[in-house]
Amino acid sequence: MKELISFGPVHIYFLGLMIAIGITSASIFAVKQAEKRGVSEDSMLNLIIIVVIAEVIGARLFYILFYNPAFYITMDDERLRDLINEINDCRFISDKIAMIKEFIHR
Repeated sequence: MKELISFGPVHIYFLGLMIAIGITSASIFAVKQAEKRGVSEDSMLNLIIIVVIAEVIGARLFYILFYNPAFYITMDDERLRDLINEINDCRFISDKIAMIKEFIHR
């Protein structure tokens, strides 16, 4: 990957910047279209958050299934448990999952 800018330990890559610009511009367009159709801005922003999280999860699953399945198929139980525990310990993901559950149960 091509590094665009580096601020100490923080590195910004060109691909990441392009993805961020794409998500931002698509979100602005979606909010404007939602206002024209009578959908509230808050509902649209909630949907955008859910879609972005689903995109990241879907992209990772696609990578696992089509580019590197042997690594995960041959993973022993202990390494798999460690991976699951590491995912569960990630505060950001658990907060977003709780937010999605709250949104669904409204």
